[in-house]
Amino acid sequence: MPPGSHARFVPLLSLLSLVTTAGAQQPDARPPAEIEVAARLTTARGQLAKAAFDLGLLREAGSLAGAILRVEPTHAIAELTARMKNLSADAFVRTYREAAQKHGKAFRKRARGELEPIAGTMYELGAAALAAGDTEAAERNFAGAYEVDPDHQKALAALLKLDYDAIFNYGVLPKSEKQEARKLLRALGGGFLSRGDLAAELENWVDAWGLQTRHYRFVTNAPHSTVFAFARACEDLYDALDGFLTSSKQSLRTLNKPSTVYLFRSKVDYECILRLLGVEPADSETALGFYSLGTKIGYFYYDHEFYAGDVTSLCETFFHEGAHQQFDLRLKTAWRGKAQGPPLHWVEEGLATYLESLVVKDAPNGRSGKFGTIVDNDLAIAIDAIGKGELMPLQQFAHVQKDAWDEYAEAYQQAALVVHWLLEGNGGKRRDVAFELLVAERQNGGLRKGTFFDLVGMPAADVDAALKEHAARIGRELPRREYK
Repeated sequence: MPPGSHARFVPLLSLLSLVTTAGAQQPDARPPAEIEVAARLTTARGQLAKAAFDLGLLREAGSLAGAILRVEPTHAIAELTARMKNLSADAFVRTYREAAQKHGKAFRKRARGELEPIAGTMYELGAAALAAGDTEAAERNFAGAYEVDPDHQKALAALLKLDYDAIFNYGVLPKSEKQEARKLLRALGGGFLSRGDLAAELENWVDAWGLQTRHYRFVTNAPHSTVFAFARACEDLYDALDGFLTSSKQSLRTLNKPSTVYLFRSKVDYECILRLLGVEPADSETALGFYSLGTKIGYFYYDHEFYAGDVTSLCETFFHEGAHQQFDLRLKTAWRGKAQGPPLHWVEEGLATYLESLVVKDAPNGRSGKFGTIVDNDLAIAIDAIGKGELMPLQQFAHVQKDAWDEYAEAYQQAALVVHWLLEGNGGKRRDVAFELLVAERQNGGLRKGTFFDLVGMPAADVDAALKEHAARIGRELPRREYK
């Protein structure tokens, strides 16, 4: 894990495919001129994909090939994507990083020179169709022009006039999803980012698009449906965590700008783009994302094989890392120097893992979120392990050293259980202790005097017994979270 970072460590299943061919659409019956320009586009993209691959610009090659395969799933360019899939993650990143430095700007200039005229032809076909009263063909061609050339201002203006939602560097939202997307954006207080808003990222992240909500700025290259669900989860966490911390008498800063979050469409993009941006990512073989104390940004990626379309798991990952981000940005707990007393390496991680339990429901006055009312997969592991006597004794765990914490397989799960007991056990009577521990960890790295057991007012053996009893009770009484 990079220095000054928090990461949520979970075993992953396998490397994500570099290019998805799912969701291919069969083209409608089109006039010869449209068929001709579509063929020109496919040829140009294919030639550019091969040129990019030969230069080592693997992300550009994958993006161009993917655009072809979404329309023609059996196109021969699939052979090129198969070759990329056979590269190891390290080889992919090393090759692309070197190529981007040498050839990136020149290739992007070449690609624009070859694709912009095709976008221009698409726009002209759209304008002619609109003049002829064929709105469907006009919309199709304007959308195509804007997708091929996201700086095509005439295509953008035409789409807006036709009541489309156009996203810079991404395209247009399907008409069938427009109203639902608008409703969500109104609720989140959001809008799409322009080229100027993304200037810092676009030099090395060529396919980035963005969304800003009330409290977050998202930069991404993931599908819009995933991003919208993720954005809703981020805002849900912000609101629920704000109430949670305020009710626990924590003094909070008011942020004057949104918190930044990156969501990559794949593991390879996560590793590759972050290194191009000068950020060393947490190892994607063990981490689903991380929060950097240095950049103040949360970094995540969508792994199709791990999540398998389950947005619940993706949201849990954010709830954990997003909690670290908000603790860092909003809690008024400045560092005061390392404590000489017992360390508390588990406290913030335990709170962040506990906060993964967020459940949000629609209410008459908006959405309402609660923590600690379900058993998620981490808490389930801890409940099972303590019942079998497999968790670390609290005498050892309460002040575990960092190396031992890093090596302990059930570290996060046990931390979540202990925090759940502090916050929820016996009617929440030890809630103040949980926050006293958090402040001690964040300000000093540990306790300056006394021990965890002094704070809870119980000897270690009694805490072990109480924790086991609490685990058994919540295992019986709380519902289990369902993962799709």
